[in-house]
Amino acid sequence: MATISLSGTLSATRAKTGKGTTTSALTWAFLASVGVLVTIWYSVTPYYSDDLVYAGALAGESTDAIFSRLGTCGRVAFDWDWSWVKIQDVTVATTPRLLDLLNIFLLWLPKWVLDTLMGLAFTASIWMISRIFNYLKGNQVVRMAAMTLTMLIFLPWECSMTCFSYSKNYIWPLVLVSWIIFLLFKKKERPSSVSMFALGFLLGWIHEMVGLAVCAACVVDYWCSRDKKMLATAAGTLAPSVVMLVFGYLNRIDDSSSYLLFAAYLYGFKFATYFWLTCAPWLLLSITVSLVTAGSKKFRKHIDRLWVWLQVAAVAAGLQGGVVAYQGDRVMWYCTVFSIVLCFHILN
Repeated sequence: MATISLSGTLSATRAKTGKGTTTSALTWAFLASVGVLVTIWYSVTPYYSDDLVYAGALAGESTDAIFSRLGTCGRVAFDWDWSWVKIQDVTVATTPRLLDLLNIFLLWLPKWVLDTLMGLAFTASIWMISRIFNYLKGNQVVRMAAMTLTMLIFLPWECSMTCFSYSKNYIWPLVLVSWIIFLLFKKKERPSSVSMFALGFLLGWIHEMVGLAVCAACVVDYWCSRDKKMLATAAGTLAPSVVMLVFGYLNRIDDSSSYLLFAAYLYGFKFATYFWLTCAPWLLLSITVSLVTAGSKKFRKHIDRLWVWLQVAAVAAGLQGGVVAYQGDRVMWYCTVFSIVLCFHILN
């Protein structure tokens, strides 16, 4: 099959990054302020019940008693016997995601350490995305700030995303998926296919939703470009993502209130309109802009491989989110991230 006819090959895309760029003190100061802000945001949030259950602290005390004792900066007591039971529960009854398994041991750490890790992870993802868009130069700090504020305002933080046990599955993978995008599209000397397979496998094991979204985007890109690094990444994400899906999704969609996307087909347009307009406005915006651009002979030339990759990933993540919509807006986290990043890529 012929290679992709879109403008913006890998060499052209990488050429936009420029050479000899320097990161200004203002840029570092902004990134540091973001890290501090997010850390404080988590530090003023008490433990959620899921945090306490994962750590086994409910074995000997009531939830109210633990909340009262720990407050906002306490430490969860560790009970090995209870935690082993929880490991079995996570693996068999819900989902064996890597970070969920590690969560039992991460919650040994003092809360301020966990809060700091969340702040560092979000800041690292902003830094990596800024590298993709060449926002680290001093004169680009306004664009980096605009992108960061957009994420802080429009990502579904209100859906228990200051709960460590929930948010680590959404914020920490941002660093990895941003790194994968950077390696695939911006780095001049890309890692081997084996390395990309390993990174894809790790991403799929961390969270099936982002794993399958990346897999779909890489498959579409490979179909158009025959880039073996894309195929390796897709292959790496597929197996662990499917395993996580079998454990996690089937367990979730068994709930009577979890068929929102399916109900849209069964009960009419109203359900679908509510879900997509309230949970995925950035996805709708990115699709609209992509369709308008693709339909214009004047602007069509601006669609490059990264544009298509991000759009496919956003749509794939959005469709998955609809399947388990009863979990709340946070299921649209990856969909919203890909859509926001795409919109800033379009502005570039």
